[in-house]
Amino acid sequence: MNKEYSQRNCSHFIPQNKFMTSVDFIGRYENFEKDLSYLGTKYGIEKTIPHVNKSKNKPWQEYYNDESVKIVSELYADDIKMFGYSFG
Repeated sequence: MNKEYSQRNCSHFIPQNKFMTSVDFIGRYENFEKDLSYLGTKYGIEKTIPHVNKSKNKPWQEYYNDESVKIVSELYADDIKMFGYSFG
């Protein structure tokens, strides 16, 4: 995060738990197909979503240094805990 963005009210940097008001299901990107199938069954929708424009990026760990890990860990500490992730 650079100083330019820290001065703005940029919704990208708002922790996701701030958007959780009345939620009964949280889908995860890493379980996308399974979670989509669950929701389809629950709501009677048969739909698939193709994976287009697949990224060729390296694993996220290769883009972070110790300082960026610290910044993200602090900014999203509640999200990491609430959603059962580990980071760093």
